[in-house]
Parts: sequence; structure tokens; C-alpha cells
Amino acid sequence: MFYKMIQRKRDMWYSSSECTIDELISYIVNKGEMRDVQIDAIKTYLYLKIACENKPLWELFSRGYFNNLNVDDLEVKASLREKLQNNPAALALYEYSTLKNEKDEQVSEKLEKAIINEIDNIDFVDIFKKIFYNVSYTDYLFSLPMGAGKTYLMAAFIYLDLYFAVNEPDNNAFAHNFIIFAPSGLKSSVVPSLKTIKNSILYGFFPILLPVTLRESLNLRFLIKIKRKKEVIKQEIQMYRKLPPISLLIN
Repeated sequence: MFYKMIQRKRDMWYSSSECTIDELISYIVNKGEMRDVQIDAIKTYLYLKIACENKPLWELFSRGYFNNLNVDDLEVKASLREKLQNNPAALALYEYSTLKNEKDEQVSEKLEKAIINEIDNIDFVDIFKKIFYNVSYTDYLFSLPMGAGKTYLMAAFIYLDLYFAVNEPDNNAFAHNFIIFAPSGLKSSVVPSLKTIKNSILYGFFPILLPVTLRESLNLRFLIKIKRKKEVIKQEIQMYRKLPPISLLIN
């Protein structure tokens, strides 16, 4: 249900004049090479990166980035309405509690009542920090069903991040280097996926994700390395320090 709140604000941003990547998204959609669920994830990813400045989710919810409720429309006491108006984290959690699922069932009437009765005694920012695992860094998790194309989506995220990193080198929201860890116990299934990511970025995604007018400025350099032995870890640490400005290390 948190994603439902994000999705609403995301769609509003894409329909607004503030959106700077409508050409890019329209190109991906019209190209027809990616599945709807992949495009939806890309839209969310870029929205969080650009419009939300790559901030941690607990901070975004606490600051009311995804609030959709109009406090004036709520059938609550004036005192509670004023408190919700002045506390974006409280309003965010209140909105979440009142959302309805596919069966038209409210997420949590108990939570809604707790907010109404105990709003002065609840640390809403702390609640959001705990919901999102008490991490201080940005941590976005995308959950897609089996067969939805997660490997290609991962490659698309990396490719788009590197594209924006090239064009906005001082923007810390976009990464210049990537490390992908794969457990050796799953080598038989994971390593082919890593090679798919490598080949997709190097050879496959230029025409799928970016129109020629945008990709002309993209000149990526890659360091591709599949690590198989623990003994080379120390040498690789030294190698990391010598990576080119834009690089991809598959580990």
C-alpha cells in the first residue's frame, strides 16, 4: 500500500510540467520492447531518483512527499485536522491507514483510531524509520513476479543511471560505478544472468531505452570482471581505486 501512495504522486509528476524525462519515457513505451511491469518500475525508479532526489524512503514519507489527502476534506475534529496539516509524517501514516486493498478493505482501522486518539504521543518519523529498516542510506527494493524480466530491468536501471551520471556528473543521485554480488552457491543460475546484464548494457539497450538524440552523448567505458576465487579480493580492492570515471564491475 505504500507503493500505491508513491505511484499516485509519481503519475502526477509525470503529467506535470516539472517532469523532465517525458520524452525518454514516451520513447521507451512507443518502442514496445519492454513489458508493462518493467516500464512501470523504470518510471518509479526515475521518479524517486529525480523528483525525490534519491532520498531514503523513511525521509520521503516523513516529509510528506507522497501525501495525497486534502486535510480540509477529512471528517475529523478541527484540532486533529490542524495537527495533521502541520505534521506531514502523521498525515502520511494516517493516509496509509485509510487506504483500501483490492477487496475494498481498509488497511488498518486500528491504526487510524490510534492516530486520531494518540496523535500527540506518537513519534511518526521514528515509525517510518522502523518501517524502512532503520537505514540512513537510500534503499529501494523492487518486487516483481517470476518471469517479469528482472535481469533486464536491473540492466536498464544501471544503464539509465550511467547515462544520467555522464550528463550530470555532479549529481550524487546517479551512480558512476556498480558492483553486482552473486552468491557462488547459485552460480549455475546467477552467472548467466550477470552475463545477460553485461551484454544488455554493452550491446542491447542503446536503441531500446534512449533515442538517438540522447544516446549520442553517451560514451561508456566498462570494466567487466567475474570473480570466482576468494584469493583475488585484495587485488580487486586495489583495482576498484583505479576504475575509470564510468564503469561497471560485475562481481
